Amino acid sequence: MHTVEALLAAADVTGDRRWSDRAARIVENVVHGFARDGGWRLPEHFDPSWNVRLDYNGTSPPTSSARTG
Repeated sequence: MHTVEALLAAADVTGDRRWSDRAARIVENVVHGFARDGGWRLPEHFDPSWNVRLDYNGTSPPTSSARTG
């Protein structure tokens, strides 16, 4: 959602509607895709192919390419 907020801020500053249109497309995909498919929960973690990772914060560490910090 930080990207959506940044796009809306860019639209406000520049007056260029393409930024708010892009933000709207992201929100549409989230609401009518990820949220609907996930019982209206908004997932926060995805794998490199944009598959939802509901198990990301599970008790076991991720088995695939996870970022460590």
